[in-house]
Amino acid sequence: MTMLSMFTPRVTLLRLYTQPRRLFSTAPFLFKEAVKATSTKKVITPSKKASSTTTKKASAKKASAKTASSKKASTAGAKKSAKAKKAAADKKAAALKLKKENSITELKKKEKPKRPSSSFALFYKDHFNDFYVKGEPVTNAVSKASKAWAETSDEIKSQYNEKVNANYIDYNKLKDEWIAKYKRPLTGYTKFIKSNIDKSTCKTTSDAINQMKQLAAKWSALTIDEKESWKAKQL
Repeated sequence: MTMLSMFTPRVTLLRLYTQPRRLFSTAPFLFKEAVKATSTKKVITPSKKASSTTTKKASAKKASAKTASSKKASTAGAKKSAKAKKAAADKKAAALKLKKENSITELKKKEKPKRPSSSFALFYKDHFNDFYVKGEPVTNAVSKASKAWAETSDEIKSQYNEKVNANYIDYNKLKDEWIAKYKRPLTGYTKFIKSNIDKSTCKTTSDAINQMKQLAAKWSALTIDEKESWKAKQL
């Protein structure tokens, strides 16, 4: 008999003895875990499911409404900003327009006297209804008036010429006043050049340029008092 065969029955008996003991020792633990799992497991009833679904829908609807309101607010803000920008641009344009209208150039254009009409224009204006036919082009009336003017007697033409001459007297008077109002005063340098330039020697452009350079050098050599005297001088 070998040594291994001697110990085999004992090992078998030891296993039979220990295994049931191990099983019974772990049984309470397994029972506790099963009870714990059963107690902690959530049981969702149909009513709870419906309420949770309703809550989710309500929250989704609320979020959607919030997003829509934020979009609406942003759109309103953008429109308000665009209106403010447009108002500012219009205000700036109006200010520039007013500034331009009040500028010297624009005032000069507005106040410039209008040239009187010619004798034929006065004749055409007086007899417009005789030449113009409703529905026809105005050019037809002009051609009729020109033919009638050519056939008009010298006596009638002289009457219109007298009117034109009288209008020109008033026009020339207004024009002189307008020129005097907006005419820029001559500087001392301009007066100096006008008084000292010799046009007879300016046969070519280069001659005029050379003479202007010489006069400019002379002007630079003048004292401040001499320049002021030229500024006050009347030409």
